[in-house]
Parts: sequence; C-alpha cells; structure tokens
Amino acid sequence: MVVTWTLSHLLAKSPHGFEVLVKNLWVDMGYEVLREPLGGRPDGGMDVHIRSRTQPEKTICLQAKRHQPGNTVGVAKIREYAGLHRLEDVDTVIVVTTSSFSKPAREEAPKLKVTLIDGEELLRMLNASRLPAPPSHQHLVPLDKAQQASSTAEEERSVAVDWPAVETKRNDLGWGSGLLILGGIGILAGLAAEIPVLFAMSILPVVVGWLMLKESLGIADKPRKSRKRRRGRSVWGPSRPIWHSRRRKWF
Repeated sequence: MVVTWTLSHLLAKSPHGFEVLVKNLWVDMGYEVLREPLGGRPDGGMDVHIRSRTQPEKTICLQAKRHQPGNTVGVAKIREYAGLHRLEDVDTVIVVTTSSFSKPAREEAPKLKVTLIDGEELLRMLNASRLPAPPSHQHLVPLDKAQQASSTAEEERSVAVDWPAVETKRNDLGWGSGLLILGGIGILAGLAAEIPVLFAMSILPVVVGWLMLKESLGIADKPRKSRKRRRGRSVWGPSRPIWHSRRRKWF
C-alpha cells in the first residue's frame, strides 16, 4: 500500500524538520544545496539556500513556514522576505507554508518577485516526488497546546534581516579595505623613494582602515591575562623577611 503525503504528515514535523523536508523536496527536483537549514540558530532571514544545476544558473532562497490551518502568512512577511533580493547571491525567493496566504500577500507577491506555495500545492509536489511519506503510525501524534505554543514561539524567533546594519557593514568593509590598501601603497612608496613625510602620512589611513575592518568583521581584542604574584621563593631568596621564620616545636 502506497502512503501519500497529507497535511498531518507536515504538521507532525517540527519547524526545523519542515525546513529539512522542503530542502529535500528541491534536492529531489535536481537542485544543489548551498546552505543547510540551521535549526533555530541565526540564519540571516534565509532558511535554505539552493542553486539550480541547469543553465542559466539561478540561486534560490527558500522560506519554510510550518503554520497551523487558519494561521495564514500575511503580506508583512512577504515584504520582509522580498528584501532578500538585495543579497548578491539570491535570484529568486520562494515562500513555502503548510497553511495559506492572505489575499494582500497573494496580490503583492508578484510585484515583489516572490513565489508563493501553499499547503495544497506543497502536497501535490510531495506526492509527485520520489520522497516517501512516513507510515501513518509515525505522524498521528496529537500536539497539545504547550507544544503548539512552543513551535509558534520558535517560528517567531526567526531572525529578521536588519538591512541598514547590513549596508553599514558592507560600506565599512569597503572603505576599510580601500584605506588599508591605500595606506600600504603609500608606506611602500615612502620607503622606496625615501620620503619620510609620505611614509608618516600613510600610517593614518592604515590605522583607520584596520579599525573599520575590525568593526565590520566583528574582530574583538584579545583579553589580557591578569598576572598574579606568585608566592614562594624567588631567585633572590625567600619572598618574606628572614625574621618571619617558622617556630620550631620542641617535644
């Protein structure tokens, strides 16, 4: 007996398990995985990153949302995911959910170049794939209210992309690299031409560029180890006055 995919199979999975299932579905369709699902860890707003094997080559960002029936995905989430187009290595954004999308989300998604796949379409794709559905006794596990609240909270903890911060870090990285290279060239030219003024003026861009690179890459200064004074004998003799000798016990 062939077991087909149903909504119960999808809802029985955890949010991370649903992301893995979506990733496996696209792998079954011939796509290459560039980044696996991170399972609740910070992912920069991208659940799965894949790439097509056919020409022209396209990179796709998959957003997998395991929602209960009636909990639709709104237009605010679609606008947030559309911002992933700003990344250099993302050509297409696809949002996959077990539920459905609101009417404003369906209307605005084509304008934002976001592809929507609801629960019904996802089940059709799964049943047409080579991915086997789990046996019925493995997924008919009722979720109590605590588990539902926990899964909903885990979904809400997904990291939103702070685009102004991303742009600032990119600008700092570019300016820092440019200043570091410019200062290095100036130092080498000052040494070669024996021009002390050029050498001295080139030190400042190197320092400023290095500080900007540290800030953009998040490089922290190495903490200094505290030095504790060791008690005991030193090379010059005992560390305490000689008159503080131990008293001898007489028996």
